[in-house]
Amino acid sequence: MNNADAAEQLRAALALWRGSPLSDFSYERFAQDEIARLEELHVAAVEDRIEADLALGRHAELVPELESLVSRHRLRERLHGAVDGRPLPLRTAGEALEAYRAARRTLLA
Repeated sequence: MNNADAAEQLRAALALWRGSPLSDFSYERFAQDEIARLEELHVAAVEDRIEADLALGRHAELVPELESLVSRHRLRERLHGAVDGRPLPLRTAGEALEAYRAARRTLLA
């Protein structure tokens, strides 16, 4: 499957996601593992879609989404890598260095 097809299919699948999984059972202990598993699958699908979009050169349009995702999922190395992988015209040397330092601090904490 090529990156364009992957991005399109992942975007369509992610559009089906509606809120928190098993929200009626969010306070029930028996549901916690399944909720965590489903949320992990969702974030992984988002990361896969971002990777496909980056491979297609959609860097500029991903910047706001990536920054938001990194702030919500501070320990996700793939997201930090996607932010750090932006092309140089979209980042100054200072921004790149600060992003690296912030990711390093977060992952070491």
